Amino acid sequence: DLKTGEYAGASDLERHVSASSPKAIWVAAALDKAGIAAMTPYAQPIFRDSDNNAAGSAIDLAGGMNAVNVFYSGKAGMVDSGLTQWFGNRVATNSPRKMGDDNYFTAKDAVTFLSRLDKGTLLDAADTAQLETWMTWSPRTGFGGWLGTLLPAGVRTTMMHKGGWLPPGCCGDDATYNTLNEIGIVEVAAGHRYAIAILARRGSDWYGKQAPWVERASCVIYRAASGAAASALDCKD
Repeated sequence: DLKTGEYAGASDLERHVSASSPKAIWVAAALDKAGIAAMTPYAQPIFRDSDNNAAGSAIDLAGGMNAVNVFYSGKAGMVDSGLTQWFGNRVATNSPRKMGDDNYFTAKDAVTFLSRLDKGTLLDAADTAQLETWMTWSPRTGFGGWLGTLLPAGVRTTMMHKGGWLPPGCCGDDATYNTLNEIGIVEVAAGHRYAIAILARRGSDWYGKQAPWVERASCVIYRAASGAAASALDCKD
């Protein structure tokens, strides 16, 4: 809770394949290094379409793979996360490689990044405002917008987030890669926001159960944070 400082987590130190969710973090690193003008051409494809080539350009603007890892562990406070490789042509030499060749993060690390962004301690004021605006360009509902699917319409409009996904079949037969992540900042009311990271993997029914589970988890957390009565918000209970 970015207003009260309250924190809750479940398995929040477990490492997960990060998929596309940390693209928001790579953009932050690019803003920190190269500024808004340099990053602007790549922002829409990253947040609207989760474009992988544009994300590679953000890594380059940040100073490369190694520089992003320094940003992770330094300014972002992500002490158990790593960027290891991106499509084979970008490889870090300083990744801790705690998940082999995979890029990874923890829920706690993602929330730490988001809270520093919200507090304005990660980037200067202009860069913070710009990144928060870009994060509203991600889908509001449905595919890529799971965080907002069951939230009230007004809340969906203002939420700042980045989803990440590796559907079944994308990366071989290993169910570990049945990944669906959401990280973001949700506004409960004026002056009251919370940071959230929901990381899910290994679902045997990615579309029918795993994605709806992430949507429901987001809704239940919003209901708790806002104090809304269960009857006032349908979280598919």
